[in-house]
Amino acid sequence: MSDAKKIKKQEEVSEESSLNEEVEIDKANADEESCVHVHLS
Repeated sequence: MSDAKKIKKQEEVSEESSLNEEVEIDKANADEESCVHVHLS
């Protein structure tokens, strides 16, 4: 029983970390785009 709970918790944590990584990537892409706009203007 406790093993199943541990595994479920690990899955939740890994899902959260992958979501955070996606957010970081989005932020990086937005930063790059804003830099490009500055260079163009």
